[in-house]
Amino acid sequence: MMRDIVFILGNSTRNAAERSKYADAETVIMNLGHGVLTSAWLPDGIEREACTRIDFALIDAVDVVVALPGWEDSADAQQAMRYAMERKKTVAQYNKFVSSELKKLAKSQ
Repeated sequence: MMRDIVFILGNSTRNAAERSKYADAETVIMNLGHGVLTSAWLPDGIEREACTRIDFALIDAVDVVVALPGWEDSADAQQAMRYAMERKKTVAQYNKFVSSELKKLAKSQ
C-alpha cells in the first residue's frame, strides 16, 4: 500500500551529479513505500519560469516535501520551499525523513 506522495526538492537538476542525487533519493523514498514526484526529470531546455510553475503544481499535489542536502544553495529551491510552507505542506530534510520512516517500519514489524 502506498503511503504519502513526496516531492523531492533540491539543488539544480541541470547536471548529471545532481540528477543522480535525485534518482538515489527517489529510489530510497519509493522503497519506503511512498509515491514520488520531482521536477528532476523535466527535459533539458525547459524555461526556468515553466519549471517553477511545474514545481508549484507538483507541491500542490503532494503530502510531504523532502529537501535534499544543499537545497539552500538554489534560489529556485528556496522559492519552492517558501511556496510549500505557505501551503502548509509537511516539510522534512531528507536524512531526517528517511531515518524517521525506517524507525516507523521497524516498529511495525
